[in-house]
Amino acid sequence: MRGDPLVVDRYMATAAPRKLQIGTGLHDLPGWLNTDIAPRPGQVYLDATRPLPFPDGSFGYVYAEQLIEHISHDSAIGLLKECRRILTPGGRVRLATTDLVQVLRLFDKTLTPVQHRVLEYSLQVNPPARTLTPECSILNLTFRAWGHEFIYDAPSLTATLELAGFQPAKRYALGESDDEHLKGVEMHWKDYVPGNGEQPKAEIAARQIDDYVSMYLEAPRP
Repeated sequence: MRGDPLVVDRYMATAAPRKLQIGTGLHDLPGWLNTDIAPRPGQVYLDATRPLPFPDGSFGYVYAEQLIEHISHDSAIGLLKECRRILTPGGRVRLATTDLVQVLRLFDKTLTPVQHRVLEYSLQVNPPARTLTPECSILNLTFRAWGHEFIYDAPSLTATLELAGFQPAKRYALGESDDEHLKGVEMHWKDYVPGNGEQPKAEIAARQIDDYVSMYLEAPRP
């Protein structure tokens, strides 16, 4: 494992319960061991496509936000099997990822205000080619941009979790959980907040966008 080994040693010796975030990016979570393939200061290097360098049953929680869609389905199965291995019995994995069905619903003839907001945001940051409709542009970006490799709907992600040995998954809304350690862990919505304007209003809109295009599933280890 690259990075300062003392970060891992200190965390493993002092944290209770132990909580691992994979693919942290810009959004460190206090009280978690924050890891990334391109670690920032205070984070630890971790490649999600390789065996996790932790002992069996060493964590109570694993969380990955907007990460699993960046690896192949075979790699995702391998990652989730590793998550199961390092979790204690009854420990939980929580995944936040793009919801394919929600993206496809942008093609509906009648759109909700939130769907219009998603389209407007996409037009601002990813202007489509002149011959494309916004929803067509978003669908193509979902599959091809940002290093995405495999996009899930809820049944396929649930089945993948079960294939990796987890109990049936439960779906939650953004920031919600029936476990206190997993409430409010989503931070990707902050990427939708512009640098100017009314911040409280902008944050509400950003959370609505992320809640629309994403799904949040938790599954316990038997």
